[in-house]
Amino acid sequence: MVKQAKKKSDKKRKAFVIGAGMSGLSSALRMAELGLEVTLFEKDSTVGGMAGSFAWGEFPHMDHGPHIFHTPDERQAKIWDTEYGDLFYKNEFWGKNVKGEKFDQYYDYPLSIDSLRDFPEDARVKILREISHLDETRKAEAKTYREYVLELVGPTLMEMFFIRYPQKLWGVTVDEMTANWAPKRVNFRRSKGHFHAGQWSAVGKYGAGKVLERMAEKFVEQGGVLRLNTALTGIEKRDDVITALVFGKERVAVGPSGHIVST
Repeated sequence: MVKQAKKKSDKKRKAFVIGAGMSGLSSALRMAELGLEVTLFEKDSTVGGMAGSFAWGEFPHMDHGPHIFHTPDERQAKIWDTEYGDLFYKNEFWGKNVKGEKFDQYYDYPLSIDSLRDFPEDARVKILREISHLDETRKAEAKTYREYVLELVGPTLMEMFFIRYPQKLWGVTVDEMTANWAPKRVNFRRSKGHFHAGQWSAVGKYGAGKVLERMAEKFVEQGGVLRLNTALTGIEKRDDVITALVFGKERVAVGPSGHIVST
């Protein structure tokens, strides 16, 4: 009786998800599967966000970015295999950092001690000397992304690979980012290995976007409401509690038991 009552109550709960990329779609789909009344808002005309795909010239499936689907979780891997398996190529994937004015300099990604053998001798000697002086205590006490990465790989590798991209992607300097951003985003190994060693990994046969589109279909099948071309323009709140989401001239009230997921 208790379980049935809880399930009935959950169906009355509302959830509002902002952004139909991977995070938004997966959150919205799971909540819909659990019985919540979910509305998913996306400002663009298609789902996918940074994991979306588009057609360009003679190429029907272009990705906005190079996305590898990967997970060490066997339960998640089973979902990918059973519900999206026909959309994937499963394999082990190797990555490269590309540098140079002509984009003709290739470095292993993730970086490793072994991969330093491919560096010019002067740079390799300098980097190895810096690595020999790394301080685990300073890394553990790091407050910023820069401080953490400096004690993880040293100043030369940090300057070469780990400053410009995160600043471009996130729009803030590495001195403004907290140290906990770094461990999941900066990997430095002892030996060479493929991109997600020891994990289930795959890429989309028809672009990553097709996987996200199917996820959106499943979300709607579960009773979710998907609203495209709907950009969030404002938030109303009272006593630091959100009371409404504003989409142009439309105001969507958020009740006291409502859930909001912003991605």
